[in-house]
Amino acid sequence: MLDLWQEIMATIKANKLRTFFTGFAVAWGIFMLIILLASGNGLSNGVSTNFASESKNAIYLWPGITTMAHEGYQSGRRMKMSEKDIFLSEKQLPYVDTVAYKFYASESATFSNGNKTGTYGLLGVTTNYAALEGIEVLPGMGRFINLMDIRESRKVIAINDKIKDVLFPKQNPVGQYVTVNNVMYKVVGVVKYLTGNDSREGYIPISTAKSIYNFGENGYDGIILSAKSLKTAKENEEYNTTIRKGFAKLHSFNPDDRSALGLWNNSENYIQTMKIFWAIKLFVWIVGIGTLIAGIVGVSNIMLITVKERTKEFGIRKALGASPTSIIKLILLESVLITSVFGYIGMMLGIAITEIINFIINQTPAESGNVIFRNPTVDVGIIIVALLILIVSGLIAGYIPAKRAVSIKPIEALRSE
Repeated sequence: MLDLWQEIMATIKANKLRTFFTGFAVAWGIFMLIILLASGNGLSNGVSTNFASESKNAIYLWPGITTMAHEGYQSGRRMKMSEKDIFLSEKQLPYVDTVAYKFYASESATFSNGNKTGTYGLLGVTTNYAALEGIEVLPGMGRFINLMDIRESRKVIAINDKIKDVLFPKQNPVGQYVTVNNVMYKVVGVVKYLTGNDSREGYIPISTAKSIYNFGENGYDGIILSAKSLKTAKENEEYNTTIRKGFAKLHSFNPDDRSALGLWNNSENYIQTMKIFWAIKLFVWIVGIGTLIAGIVGVSNIMLITVKERTKEFGIRKALGASPTSIIKLILLESVLITSVFGYIGMMLGIAITEIINFIINQTPAESGNVIFRNPTVDVGIIIVALLILIVSGLIAGYIPAKRAVSIKPIEALRSE
């Protein structure tokens, strides 16, 4: 057996160029398959990560301006959100799991801590606003607004991490005080958006905002509701229509007037986005399989040429007493060795490139916070199956012409060119 392997290695060394081209076809096929599949998975994972940062079932509503006359009302009427809208969202709309709402106390409030100042947004919010909006409290940095804060209209605030960096550099602000438009608030937490939102805002209890800024019953700037049991794009589209009809009836505007009520359905957009990425994945698979087939064709052609070139050699071997089986075995083992080694090289190079890309992306996150490309991995099982397909293809490509070549009489084989 050792003699056989030594003979195979001697043959490979004597035909380095041919061996390289055979191996390159295998390595390139595996390498490109890994790169293509990893790229598709990386893009898909990036989009999934962005959606995972906020509630996939969240539906955002905000007041707009009518563009259609309706029931005696002229177009151009500015809508206002009131506690009746909140009641509608919480009690009358189907599938609603939870509801959060907000009031923009100021889009350019002056925040100050001693001689450090900055201009940021100030929002009055409910307790579940953070979960629906994709906001998290930084580790060791307190909490978000809670139910007791709202019930007692406490003057407490949770600030964005960017505000903290300006007003409280290199220190934990929890328990300290910050002045916002001449009103002093106790800092209870530092938060950060998980999504691409780059807003710099402070959050106070909705009840506190209402008492300080006296916005009354019609001053809410937005409602976020989480709807369960909506699985398909059609169900989400029908639910959007239900919401518009409910608010249209409450505010007397045309349900078909899209400008009267702003609406963004995360679930609907997630489903549509994932459909696009499934199409991209399918395209990547088609290209990847095409690349693999090209590798198979390359290996097959080279093996055909190899066997044909060695027909004279096979005649000499038979004349010296070598059996047809031993000659075929030599060809097949040579094919397995080349495809296995170069397939492994292509696999390692592909994995290395994807890991390098993943490392670079993780080291240079997007400024907006959105993740475009994440964790470009490929199932090892898929790669092993692809490699086995190439190896089997090489065996078949070597066996058929080898079988034909060894069936030729030695004298005829010696005459071949």
